[in-house]
This record gives sequence, structure tokens and C-alpha cells, in this order.
Amino acid sequence: MIRSLLVLSVLVQVVVAQPSMPEWTVKLEPYDIPGMPQVQSFASAHVGSDLLIIGGRRDGLHRFQPPTSFLAADNNTMIFVVDLERRTIDSVSVLQLDGPVADQLQSTNMQFVQDGTQLILMGGYGYATTVQRHITHPRISVIDVPGLIAAIRSAAPISSFVRSAEDQRAAVTGGYLARIGDTLMLVGGHRFDGRYNPMGGNSFTQRYHERIFRFTIDTTATQPALPVITELEHHSDPEHLHRRDYNLVPQVLPDGRHGYTVFSGVFQRDVDLPFLHPVDVTTTSYTPRPEFSQYLNHYHCASVPVVDSSATTHQQHTFFFGGMSQYTVANDGSLLQDDNVPFVRTIARISRDNSGTFREAKIDDLMPDLEGSSAEFVHRHDVPLTDHGVILGHRLPEDQLTAGYHIGYIVGGIRSTAPNIFFQNTGTQSSASASVYKVLVRRSSVTSASEIPVHGTHQASLLRAQIEDTVVSIDLELLAEADVYLRLYDLQGRLLEAFVGEMEPAGTRTFRLPLRKHRGPVLVAVQAHGRVMTVLTQ
Repeated sequence: MIRSLLVLSVLVQVVVAQPSMPEWTVKLEPYDIPGMPQVQSFASAHVGSDLLIIGGRRDGLHRFQPPTSFLAADNNTMIFVVDLERRTIDSVSVLQLDGPVADQLQSTNMQFVQDGTQLILMGGYGYATTVQRHITHPRISVIDVPGLIAAIRSAAPISSFVRSAEDQRAAVTGGYLARIGDTLMLVGGHRFDGRYNPMGGNSFTQRYHERIFRFTIDTTATQPALPVITELEHHSDPEHLHRRDYNLVPQVLPDGRHGYTVFSGVFQRDVDLPFLHPVDVTTTSYTPRPEFSQYLNHYHCASVPVVDSSATTHQQHTFFFGGMSQYTVANDGSLLQDDNVPFVRTIARISRDNSGTFREAKIDDLMPDLEGSSAEFVHRHDVPLTDHGVILGHRLPEDQLTAGYHIGYIVGGIRSTAPNIFFQNTGTQSSASASVYKVLVRRSSVTSASEIPVHGTHQASLLRAQIEDTVVSIDLELLAEADVYLRLYDLQGRLLEAFVGEMEPAGTRTFRLPLRKHRGPVLVAVQAHGRVMTVLTQ
């Protein structure tokens, strides 16, 4: 993750509405594995009870000072095989691989997805010995997971189990790689080259990906064939897809289609704060959902999707474990806002019913510590799943759901000693975690008394936007004073006009933006009170 400068702390009230459907919740149990490595922001795959860990970092939250941030000495240069049931660990160094491949496989925040027995890796950020500087790696690699695991266990050479090719389209970090059937999707993220500097300057270049890139690759060919990307299509959206370090979670949508949902992430285009609204993604389209605001668990953390589906009902639940968040829930049920986006212990659930309506709740349990950020959830190998990784809750053993059914493990991540450490970070205030937790899921027909539903009131609403001769007229309702950011785009995504209204007063406001030498439809984008709203005018 790459942090930025944030300030402010305010109080927001929540509205409580009791749900009527059976409730799903989770609890954690510590699970000791002797010699477990400390690692965060890694890529993983598993076969049976064997977990493969590649890349990531061995330190905690990156340092504030550019010369000490993302040091190569803290790269994870080992590939680990962890047998989660036998609690054994084997490992090998990536340095026996060719230089560019070894550089990528020790990077942080690679995009990855498992496709059967293959692990597909794209991008990642870190120091590259081959060019002697920090880069986002322009590389796609395909790992033969069972072959690599067997080679590591027998201390055999590993190079034949790694196929890798340079491709500039893969130069992304902090995004997500998803799979539905044969279609792969690279969603969000950014390209960051150079040395991190929170104050800007010329030590780096950064470009947000801002798109969904759909493609296929041939993962079945053997050496010496290299992975080759065949592009299908891409959707660009500088408003809704301008995000990184988020959670992309597989979902079963209300109509039964398989998809993914982009939850939160950072940073909004005009202010260094997390996005609050989700975006649904399928193999053919994407749908922003600005009518819902996610108030908890904003940075990448361990997450678990569970669907409860029958002939009469459909509930898609997603659990988020700790990490970092702009909001926490106080004992009196109010939302506490801290724009430093601190580490939190919150475990939350976002549910979607068969009408597509979202609701969010803070559940009973807390993370044992300030951890969960940049961790991964690994499902147990015998848990029933959809093809793209959603746990089929309605197929879990009924007699074990009351006490809790073991569905998998949370592995690694960052552990912090305090909520806000960024500006005081000397490298000792946080660390990569060696913790492993068993995740147990429970179902009850009664909502827990200590479970707190969360719902906020939208402080900004886009009422109307239309072209009137040579201007675009925009009506916006503000419930409180706010900075307002307005942008106009053509259908190719080119920026036509931009406007910033500083501290606009509450009430209904009308803005009129000129159209300079443009005719035809216009995409209007409005950002206020953390809400991003878009509409296409004719």
C-alpha cells in the first residue's frame, strides 16, 4: 500500500434498521504454525492444504521518509509452502530465477488469481536489480502450483515451473486480477515508478490504471512457450475506477450471474480520502453503485464472500477483517470519522439481498489486534465454492453453523502498535504479521444484540444534469457545506471542462459549465461529501 497525507476527525450519526433475514456472522480462533513467516501484500495459491506464498514484504507499513521506504532489504525473497493442516513449512529463494523474473516475484502488491492449478501474476512494485531502481514490473508470470510445490519440497530446481514474459500492459500494482471462466480481468490499480515521496516532487511518476482490462491467456502450454495476452476489450472510467489498494471480492449477483464487486479503495480524484461506493463488475460490463456508502474497512484487507441462496431467497454476504478505515463505530452506535484512515480492529459485513439492496453492519467480534491490512483469506480446500470463489453457505453443514463451521484461514498482513502511525513511523511501530487465524462462519435466525447495522445519510445528491444549448446545467443538493468538483467528459473519456466550487453552502445549487466546441452526449461527473455521481446527458 502507498499512503498519502490525511487530516480531520468528526462525528457522524448512523441510522439503525433491523434486518429481517437470517444473519450470518464470523468468529476467529488463533491458529499457531511454528516458523510461520512474517509477510504482507503477497500473492498466494493453494492445492489441497498446501498454501503457496510469493512476494510481498517482511516489514510493516512503509516509512514516511523516501530514502527508507520500500527498502529492497525488506522484500520477501523466499517462496513459502505452508501445509495448513500439518503445520509444516518449506521454502526456496527466488534468486535462483532469471533476474527480471526474480525481481517481480519478490515485489509487493502483485495482481494475482488462481486458475485451476495455475497461478497468474501481473505487475507488482519494488526495487528491480536489473534496472537498479524502484519500478512497477511490466511482466506477466504463470506458475505451475503443484509442480512448484513438489520442487520446493524435494529441493529441486524451480525454473521450469515458472513461465514469464514482459508486457507493458501488466505494469500495474495495487489493483486486482479476477477470473470468470476463461476471461481474466485486470481491475484498477496504478503504475508507480521511482522512489516513494509523500510530498510529491520528481522522485516518481504515477498513473492510475482507471480501467477494467479484459483478456485471455494460454495457461496450458508448456516450456518454452511464454504467456501471451490476448486482449478482449477494456472499459475506462476516470471517476469510478480511479482507485487502488481496495478489495475486489467475487459475488453471486441477484440475477444469478457471477461477478465481482469493487469495495472502497483510495484515493478520490480531488481529495485524499477513500471511495465509499462500490462498483459491480462482470465479464461484459460494470455498474457503479453510488446509492450505497461503505463506511467500514476501506483499504485492502482479508475478505470472505458467502452466498446463501435458495428458491425463495438470495443473500450475498461479504466479510471484511480489520485493515484501515476512515470510520469506526462507537459504543453508542455513532460513526466516528478520522480522515487519517487509521488501522482498525473492525470486522464488518456487507450484505446484498435479492433486490440488489446493500446493507452494512459491524459484527460482534473484533480483530485480536490492529491487523488484517494486506492480509489474505485462504478457504479450506473442501469448502463448497462457485467456480470464481464464493462460498456456498446454503451447502454448509446445517448442524455445525450454530457453533461455527471452519471455512478457512486469515494469513499474514500488517500489525500496528497504534491506529495512526504514519507520520511517526520509524519502522518499529508496525511489522508484517506471522499470525494465522481460523475463520468460522455462523448462521442465526436472530440478530445479535451487539451487532450494529450501519447506514449514513447522503450529504450530496445529483438532482439534474442536461445540455442547454452551449452549457451543461447541473442541479446539486447539499445537506451541508462542501467543496464541489465538477467535470465534463466526451464519450472517449477526454476531459472537456472542470470546475471546483470551494465551500459551497448547503441547499440546492445550480452550476452551469460551458461546452467549448463540443456537440453530442456528455458524461457529467460530480464529487461532493465523498460521494462520486455520474450521469450521461444527451
